[in-house]
Amino acid sequence: MVVPVLEHSWLALVFLMVGTWTTLGFEFEVEGDLTQFEPGVRPNSNFSCQTFSVAVRDSQWQIRMPALSTMENLASQAVVEGRTNSSSFPQEVVIGTSNNAEVYAMRTYGNGAAWGYVESNGYPREVDSSARFAWIGLCAHCYQGQPTNLPPLFLELIGPTPEDSPDQQRRAWAKFAEPPHLPYLTVFFGVFRNFRASRTAADWESGSLAPLGREFTNACVRVLETTNLGGLTLPTRWVYEKYHWQSGRVMHRAEAAVRSIRLGTSLAGFVPDLPPSGCPVLDYRFRSANPAVSQVGYWIRDGHWKSADEAREIQKKQDLDRRGPAQVTLRGGTLGR
Repeated sequence: MVVPVLEHSWLALVFLMVGTWTTLGFEFEVEGDLTQFEPGVRPNSNFSCQTFSVAVRDSQWQIRMPALSTMENLASQAVVEGRTNSSSFPQEVVIGTSNNAEVYAMRTYGNGAAWGYVESNGYPREVDSSARFAWIGLCAHCYQGQPTNLPPLFLELIGPTPEDSPDQQRRAWAKFAEPPHLPYLTVFFGVFRNFRASRTAADWESGSLAPLGREFTNACVRVLETTNLGGLTLPTRWVYEKYHWQSGRVMHRAEAAVRSIRLGTSLAGFVPDLPPSGCPVLDYRFRSANPAVSQVGYWIRDGHWKSADEAREIQKKQDLDRRGPAQVTLRGGTLGR
């Protein structure tokens, strides 16, 4: 059931008094298509149109789509040309979260194999760029971090050597005032050490959404059309554009269009299921730890995702194993194992 926001009304006060008022309480499901384009806005045969489905319940979400990111699509083209076996390429990716922090993903293959992924950023960083595009359109209301922490959606830096990596460059967004407060504009900036980028037609915003200093507008996501459903303002069409750093012309374009949208969801859980036979998992939850660990790899055979504590114990054991069986360094000396 959709609960409308009733700020500044006596009815909202009544709800608060009886303990039933919440700013959450919404569910919706969306199905749509995502198409990527070459410069000149011509459909690119290497990026076939992908379907996607999104389910949201308050701060929980799940994205399901064919696993066809850039390199995988090129690989699929090789399949069409008969150069390899199609069963070895990814078929589907399912990404979901249950607590607005840890994100779980499952990538399945045509031969029945599967890989699992775990992150703790609140957004799908590692698995599929197209899934990030769907996420920023329909699931970013759940994100509690700053937009500067968002990863690149696609390949966003083309040109001279950047001063910083894409992950270190500024992002900014503006959100709809209506729930669920999804962003209607997200801007990705670039910075060059020895080049001052020209101000272009892409720099149409002011304030935090405009380039600062040596920044230039590298890419953006803009909502083009919306619908209001049960008091929710939801995008039905949004576009990604990557700009040339000097001319401002569009270098890469992707567009998402919703085919169907409805209130409610049939999902009981939003975290993808693990295969009964087990699968390898890459765990990225410790990238911000001290010391940082880029990833931890392990097998899951019991059908249950590992908790952060369980994965940390695996990582510690792997660190000890990498030191070799001879000794463990301790304060004041070593101890053989």
